[in-house]
Amino acid sequence: MFEKKGFNMEFPGGIKIKDVATKIGGILRGEEGSELGRQIDEVTKNITIKFEPNSDDKDNFKIW
Repeated sequence: MFEKKGFNMEFPGGIKIKDVATKIGGILRGEEGSELGRQIDEVTKNITIKFEPNSDDKDNFKIW
């Protein structure tokens, strides 16, 4: 895993996205959305959802 600041996601192939809520907020609502996203990232600090490669198991993700 990588440094945890806010709500993070990890995908197979080494794709890692830090501070997901800040990025989504910025895309949807510009700077105002980014600020809201930063607040969400602060509340969800240290949470990472990690998607695992396909397996026979129905749950292909884990939450840290």
